[in-house]
Amino acid sequence: MNDVPYVGRRRLLKMFGLGATATTATVLQADPVLAATLGHDERTGVSPTGYKAPTGLAGDTPAKTTADSWITSNSRTITELSDEVWQHAELSLREWKSAQAHAALLERNGFRVTWGSAGFPTAFVATYGSGGPVLGFSAEYDALPGLSQKKGASTHDPLVYNYDAYGPTYGGGHGDAHNLLGGAATAAAVAVSKAVEAHGLKATVKLFGSAGEEQLVGKAYAVKAGVYDGLDAVLDWHPFNVTMPFWNTTSALLSATFTFLGASGHGGTPLGNKSGLDGALLMATMSEYLREKNVAPWAASTTPSSTAVAPPM
Repeated sequence: MNDVPYVGRRRLLKMFGLGATATTATVLQADPVLAATLGHDERTGVSPTGYKAPTGLAGDTPAKTTADSWITSNSRTITELSDEVWQHAELSLREWKSAQAHAALLERNGFRVTWGSAGFPTAFVATYGSGGPVLGFSAEYDALPGLSQKKGASTHDPLVYNYDAYGPTYGGGHGDAHNLLGGAATAAAVAVSKAVEAHGLKATVKLFGSAGEEQLVGKAYAVKAGVYDGLDAVLDWHPFNVTMPFWNTTSALLSATFTFLGASGHGGTPLGNKSGLDGALLMATMSEYLREKNVAPWAASTTPSSTAVAPPM
């Protein structure tokens, strides 16, 4: 596989399915999603094995020193924001207190906050400055269901526990560390705004409070509504167990709601039965087959090379 510069898990699985002689071109042709993500990196010459970072781009400047100094002197405020959001542990699209906590810190530092991005009440855009390059930061703050946990506890110790002898349940919790994500992103945006102010720089800083991230809806609808239009650069991150740049391209996902309607039929006339449950089960089964790649992703749009015409009756 000398022509494959980087073998990731998805590519490796695809190669196993195609055979040992699969080339990069064969793999990318067989997987349009891979071709649109990792394949794009290869076409533009980007590879984690051969990439060399440019030098001299992150040197110390007075503006950078000002931003770092604000982070250092306000570390307690930033930590308190993270702890507060952890304590709220609000689920997707219900992040009322968590969103307000981020917005309050931004407003205290001169940001203008506009609520209701893409129609979500708990989403907002906070803006500082005008003109110049438009720099974006992304804050997420929703929790996951069933992961309630007290801060600082190294064993399972939920804040919210609903007793049921047959199936106890737990409240929401930040297993994905969105409390840290939102707190750090908000702090970074404020720190950059302090550098802009102190050194008379022309720039616009935007912090996007993103709702419903754990349900895969926040950013997708925001993009569709044009919330991110006009940005020159975005700095985003996610908590992890080590500090590292993650070399990969990921795909956007969008949730949808399907409603199945049906009508009961008498046992003697089975054709009169239109079961909504049958429709839901069939869709779930076929979706699972698609997810497992048992059906080629381009099958539905392939045009046959010739068309057979039935003779007239």
